Amino acid sequence: MDAHDWLALVTVFVLLLLSAFFAGSETALTASSRASMARLEKQGNRRAGIVNRLLEQRERLLGALLFGNNAVNIAASALATHLLLTWFGDVGVVVIEQQRQHMRRKLAALFGA
Repeated sequence: MDAHDWLALVTVFVLLLLSAFFAGSETALTASSRASMARLEKQGNRRAGIVNRLLEQRERLLGALLFGNNAVNIAASALATHLLLTWFGDVGVVVIEQQRQHMRRKLAALFGA
């Protein structure tokens, strides 16, 4: 592995962290209680005020979070595919397809789909 490969691996890892950030932000902001946030803001909590201002434009917020999450997921997937194709050739595509099918089976078992 050369420096380019290491840089690509680090980039994929950073993109996955960003994906987790976007997903966690979406979950946290949509699960937050408006009543609790209003109460905390009245008590002087500045962070609750920020959350309330964000939630005033819920559709715009969700759109931005979903766009960000999709963008980093696509970039991570494309970069990982490029790396596997570089390292393993066409067998790299088989590895990706096997992992995708494996995840689909796990999700179907988990959610009963």
